[in-house]
Amino acid sequence: MRWAIFATALAVVGWFCSACAPSGPAVGRIAVVRSIGQLQAQPRCRLAGADNPQADGPTVQLGVESVGCALHGGALLYVLASDYRQAGESREIRHDPADGPIRHRVGPVLVEFDGEPNYAFVEARVAPLVHSDLPSRPLSLYIYPIVGRRPGTWPVRVRTPDGQLLARTDFTVADKPDRPWTILRPSRQANEPQQRQPGQPEDLTVSHVTVEGSGFAAPRWETFGDRPFAMLHDVSPAKRPRGSIPAVDFPLPRFVPLDDEIRLHVTPRDSGREFDIASDEPFITTRPDWHFLVRIEVNGHPFLPRPIEAFGDANGVLILGRSLRLRVRILPSAIGARTGDSVSLQFLYSEFGWEFVDQQAELLQAISLVRETPPWPRLSNRVTFKIK
Repeated sequence: MRWAIFATALAVVGWFCSACAPSGPAVGRIAVVRSIGQLQAQPRCRLAGADNPQADGPTVQLGVESVGCALHGGALLYVLASDYRQAGESREIRHDPADGPIRHRVGPVLVEFDGEPNYAFVEARVAPLVHSDLPSRPLSLYIYPIVGRRPGTWPVRVRTPDGQLLARTDFTVADKPDRPWTILRPSRQANEPQQRQPGQPEDLTVSHVTVEGSGFAAPRWETFGDRPFAMLHDVSPAKRPRGSIPAVDFPLPRFVPLDDEIRLHVTPRDSGREFDIASDEPFITTRPDWHFLVRIEVNGHPFLPRPIEAFGDANGVLILGRSLRLRVRILPSAIGARTGDSVSLQFLYSEFGWEFVDQQAELLQAISLVRETPPWPRLSNRVTFKIK
């Protein structure tokens, strides 16, 4: 089921916000948007200055990918900020569940989602990376992932830095998953030296993984608090600073790409024991169990992973390339398949890694690389084979 249809049916109207004075901002509703152009069309709200509450601070425009998702799915909240000076110092953040929902720093605003588990934590947040070739005060896009961990309708609130409510929407998480994603596990050594054969790509990496069918997972969207997901600029591609995207009617990233947004090409080999994955843009080919998720169908029916109870892992080496060969060991009994059954797989690459969405578990951390374009997830085509 396409949650885009659901979002269209429940889309809220654009919200209006006047200047945010100390007496309190006008509370608006967050609209569903599909592109940067639609996000830029949303009303602006000017926040108070960080150093002087009586002075003008940054302006923000808000949008959301959708107002609902399947269980274990998600959607992105977009914050477009201008005239925002990023914090330049590291700081420690503490949260006590008695204080209410967790408030996440997303650029110049705070975001809280009642559907998120409320737990105590201490986080050491470092200062954002600053690129010398970027303007000092660009138009910046920040992202907050709304993850559907629990069924129900939950408020999403955006607040000013001093805690005043700025805008909100309600987000509905369905009772059941819809084609959920699960993780890969390393089978043996993470990477296998491979002598190049005629016709093979020069940067081919061979990795061994196992499909165990345990753990609901989703892409991990790392926004680093004050670090923007992307910079927007009204300049030609030749003059655009590294790591920026154009401030035009450019599609916004989605929590998971649509089915027709294929950016990885997968070719099955050896009756589903190997899969060659190719991309026009470089991606991390080492530790595919960190950066790839898979969804499975058995005889045309979506497979639902089992909840995972424990998980542990270790670090690996980083290699970039455009070609990866996955030698996959599928445990048929683990996915409810038998000899002769038809199995379909589809892969999802996430540069920031992934996170479990069915329980509180250790989150994998991946290395963030500076790209010509922001590293949102890449979806593969679907491949089908028979279990032998």
